[in-house]
Amino acid sequence: IVDRTIASFLAPGSISSLYYSFRLVHLPYAILALAAGRSAAPALAESHALGRHGEFRSTLVSGYRMNLSYLVPVVILSVWFARPVVGLVYQRGAFDETDLAMTASAFAMYSLGLVGMGIVFLLVRAFAARLDTKTPVKVSVVAFFLNVALNLILVRTPLKHAGLALATSITFTVHAVVLHVILNRDMHARGAPIVPADLLGPASKIALSSAALVAVLWLVDRAIGMRLAEPQAVGRVLRIAAAGGGGAAAYVAVAALLGLPEIGGLLPGRGRRSK
Repeated sequence: IVDRTIASFLAPGSISSLYYSFRLVHLPYAILALAAGRSAAPALAESHALGRHGEFRSTLVSGYRMNLSYLVPVVILSVWFARPVVGLVYQRGAFDETDLAMTASAFAMYSLGLVGMGIVFLLVRAFAARLDTKTPVKVSVVAFFLNVALNLILVRTPLKHAGLALATSITFTVHAVVLHVILNRDMHARGAPIVPADLLGPASKIALSSAALVAVLWLVDRAIGMRLAEPQAVGRVLRIAAAGGGGAAAYVAVAALLGLPEIGGLLPGRGRRSK
């Protein structure tokens, strides 16, 4: 409601561009983030009920790794291909170039918050497993006011309506950090905290894999992507398939080579051997 109210004072089409881009961001969120959170929820509840704090910690760390492993490349691809993806999905009829530019910028800004969205969902399930539903609600209230404050600041920047999307992404990220700090403080008291080493190793592998992804995106786009007739649907599909497919393949290959289990387990035969 706040976003729409503020957007109503901006250029025509701001409200609809925010709506269309947020719906589009929900696709990878629903497929990847919700799946990771829901798969971890039963194990988290069982571990807490049985007092197995070490298992609870391991499951939560695994959930973090899944979110980072799957969502970081999606963020990169979504920001890189924001314009062709939005054009491919929405540009027809009265949806013109101005609408494309506005929706693509909002989509890119919303995409930056995908990791935060996924981890917030996971942590809310972790608090629920501990029978604590009050803490996430309290943090959500604080996050709401932070979002409003960021909206009022970022909407005055050159981003305009996309600043509202960026405010949402920043808020989700801060929301995730605050929930983690609160939960980890309780886990520390129980003798099973998450330490930086638990996440730095996987994060470094994801960073290297992401660097390979970006390198391939840049090289392929430079070689053939910009030569394609992007305003046409066929050109957009070819660009996304060539550069995006090549970049995704590079990410998976490097991640598997570095031994990132969340990615290596997806390859044929690797999951069976890892067991």
